Amino acid sequence: MSDKKEKRENRLAEAVAEIAHSQMGYFIGIAIFMFVVAVATKWDGHLFDRKGCIEIQEKNGQLFKVDTCSGDIEQIYIKDINQSSNKS
Repeated sequence: MSDKKEKRENRLAEAVAEIAHSQMGYFIGIAIFMFVVAVATKWDGHLFDRKGCIEIQEKNGQLFKVDTCSGDIEQIYIKDINQSSNKS
């Protein structure tokens, strides 16, 4: 059993070495590089979908924007438009 596995690993290693030292290896390397660049430009830095992560919560009469995915909390200040227009 171990001999079979070792022979298979040796054949695989030889095949990889042969491809790596041929022109096909360069084409495969360039294709992998292009794929990685394409994925990196589309990736937003998150490993999971962030839909539904942002919630608005009220505590003691104050509004907070809570990101349930990362745990960030930010207080929201609302400017009263009616008061500022009456002063003018």
